[in-house]
Amino acid sequence: THTRGTTMPVKIHGMAPSQNSIGPAILAAHAECGGLEMCDIMQGAHKTEAFTKLNAYQHIPTLEDGDFSMGESCSIFRYLALKYKPELYPVAEPESCGRVDFSMDAFVNDVYQAHKDVVYTVFAFAAPPADQAAATSAYNAAAAKWGKTFLNGKFVLGDKLSIADFKVVPFFWAAICCEP
Repeated sequence: THTRGTTMPVKIHGMAPSQNSIGPAILAAHAECGGLEMCDIMQGAHKTEAFTKLNAYQHIPTLEDGDFSMGESCSIFRYLALKYKPELYPVAEPESCGRVDFSMDAFVNDVYQAHKDVVYTVFAFAAPPADQAAATSAYNAAAAKWGKTFLNGKFVLGDKLSIADFKVVPFFWAAICCEP
């Protein structure tokens, strides 16, 4: 563990508006091992030679932990939990890890796709879809189905916090900002 005032090894290269970046940054802060390192993709920071050495795909978020680096938020969540906060991904409980992984994959594959058409439009990251009302309805349905399927109490693992909760919270918080 790391104490306050010491240099923390983990940098999550990303931007605050990126919900995919904020979840890992919040988890790194929660684990007291690091936090967000600004990578201004609007200015091309992800296209530099230094960044490309960290992540050949030039995407955010990118984790940097000493000499090790990697990309993709779900993979970053697993890495951070395994190394710094194992109770958030309890590998001794395969069913719990399976539930966590299933919930994150379902979120990425179903909810996120609908999320983009609503939240990204409001945040001016994308043009509005042809039928905004239908897109909003689809998003509400996808989010409700995810919640009904995976929330078993407060969190995906009932009363126990997991990496899945860190994955979805920035997206749902952003969606709340879109409410009229």
